[in-house]
Amino acid sequence: MRQYLIITSLSQTRNTEINLFHNIIHSPEVKHEWFKIGLASSIAIMGIKAYLELYQGKKKKKKVEYENFRTATHASIVLILIAWISFHKSLSSLYGGFKTFLIMIGFGFGVLLQAALMIPVWGQNILSVVLLTFFLQQYK
Repeated sequence: MRQYLIITSLSQTRNTEINLFHNIIHSPEVKHEWFKIGLASSIAIMGIKAYLELYQGKKKKKKVEYENFRTATHASIVLILIAWISFHKSLSSLYGGFKTFLIMIGFGFGVLLQAALMIPVWGQNILSVVLLTFFLQQYK
């Protein structure tokens, strides 16, 4: 009986880890209010990024650097902090603090940073709009 309980608890832990997308959308343990705040700040970050790179950089031919866009840079930093805190608060009730930290670090360095380094700016903007639109349609 004891071995059955250990195997059952291990399989439930693995199931939780494998189904991250499903758990975010359907789990009642995820704090969805915090998750919505994180999504809103992510969309705002993408809006600032698109405005600076496409409109100011490409259309108006301004050099996109800190000296020219201090306010937008500081707003982006604050929005990244808000997104980090809100995603952590929304997922920590399901995965615990440390696992949530590892998931977010893994997603940030394993997905976002790699995409930023390998995909050109115009591709990043198209891909982010498509993926965020898909995720928002799935997340009700």
